[in-house]
Amino acid sequence: MSGSKRLLSLRYIGTNSFWTLLSRVTGVVKQMIFTYLFGASGDTFWAAFRLVNAFRRYIGEGGALGSAFIPVFNQVREQKGEEQAKLFAHRVMTVFGGFSLLLAVVLGGTAFWYGPLLASGFDSARMREYIVLMIIMMPYIPLVNWYALRMGVLNSFQIFGSSAAGPVLFNVIFIGLPIFFAGTVGIYVSAVSVVLGALVMVLAQGRDIRRLGYGLRVVREAHPAEPQFWGLFWPTAGNMVALTVKNFLATWFLSFFVGGYVVYMNAFTVLSAPLGFIAIAVGTVMMPMLSRFRERGSSEEFSRAVEEGLLFLLFWTLPMMVFFILLPGTVNRVLFYDVFLALTGKSGRMTEELLLLSNDVLRLFAFSLLPMSVVVVFEKIFYATYDAKTPLRSNLLTLFLTGGLYFLSFVPVLGVKGVIIAETISSYVVMGYYFAGLRGNMVEKVVWRKLAGRTLVWLVFSVGVGFGIKWVYLKLEPMLPVGIGYILFAGGVFAVFMGVYYLLSKIFRVEFYR
Repeated sequence: MSGSKRLLSLRYIGTNSFWTLLSRVTGVVKQMIFTYLFGASGDTFWAAFRLVNAFRRYIGEGGALGSAFIPVFNQVREQKGEEQAKLFAHRVMTVFGGFSLLLAVVLGGTAFWYGPLLASGFDSARMREYIVLMIIMMPYIPLVNWYALRMGVLNSFQIFGSSAAGPVLFNVIFIGLPIFFAGTVGIYVSAVSVVLGALVMVLAQGRDIRRLGYGLRVVREAHPAEPQFWGLFWPTAGNMVALTVKNFLATWFLSFFVGGYVVYMNAFTVLSAPLGFIAIAVGTVMMPMLSRFRERGSSEEFSRAVEEGLLFLLFWTLPMMVFFILLPGTVNRVLFYDVFLALTGKSGRMTEELLLLSNDVLRLFAFSLLPMSVVVVFEKIFYATYDAKTPLRSNLLTLFLTGGLYFLSFVPVLGVKGVIIAETISSYVVMGYYFAGLRGNMVEKVVWRKLAGRTLVWLVFSVGVGFGIKWVYLKLEPMLPVGIGYILFAGGVFAVFMGVYYLLSKIFRVEFYR
């Protein structure tokens, strides 16, 4: 690969990575502020947000709608031209715009009926708060639908910036409004922030989408490409239904543990940073490219693009996974404890007991970072080849596995950690299932051999450097003051860890781009 022209543009990946990293950083700040302001009482908001955000899996940028839309849209552009592509895009926008508006009204109007079924562990006061939060956030559903379809169009034209910047703007609003209004409005200000943030995400795409000629337009007539689109959408939607049911099961189990959802979200927020700016960035750039290679029947280019994407992903994901496993306290202390001590002299509602539980949860959850990241790219490969059934089967497998393993949380010694163990085991099983289906799917065998060899080398480097850094950390950590002193130390620890890892890859000539 080093002697041929790179197919996967590092500039496009870099654009997505920059904005996604910024979105994850602001997402972490969002979680920090939320934990500081609301602590364990924030369980009701996260449970409510999980419902409306579940529909992002159907109509969001990585959901069923985007996964079905992009391959068919690119096919129409390649075979029928730009005008037909516009008609197809506007037709899909018309159908899903009307449906999502209706869905938001129905879900909001019936929330008091189905709400108690989804979070039965809440008492009556928390249940009412949970349901009201859900109702406030319902406009998020049609807004994120509009954002996702416009993102599919822009990505197909290799315009990534405005859509990638949207989640950053969302987080900024989510951070700012609670800081100023939590004292008067309470936790409900977070629900208002969700709706306003989604609106700003849509507005951020306006200039680019109008420049391409894909502004707002209602198309009532069916398009010839719709049957192919629906053929991809319905299996993909079934895939998302399985994930949604799994998420609701997790919500139900977590509702029995005070602070359970908060520590779960703290860990997930931390892992979302590398998951976003590495895996999702790679997958976002890969999918339109792979769908074009598939249309042309170019298996060599298809295989090379998969190799480049996975090498980039594995090179950066493996050391971060190891760091979170070995030193979870450095991350959690900085984000949810010491930063507030440095700024305000108080830790808010993040108690030491909650911090210790957060460390245990992050350590366990970090084992799933590798499979979750790889699965993001594997899914894009299948969707690019018009195969939505394999992801459906994999997520049904996830549902049954986690549904049974979640009962580990009722083992007294495990508690909320049982939920994390269930999701981690499931993530590895699903990665193996995808891999088994991909081995003969336009990807040359030599690619898998190279990926396996590099993975082993990078994992050895990560573990070796990690244990060395941890030994130094344990010697110095008791001598450090809380607050700004610890924050600087923890940042230095991470920088040295990644620096030594990268230096080893250079010395042994096993960087991802060689």
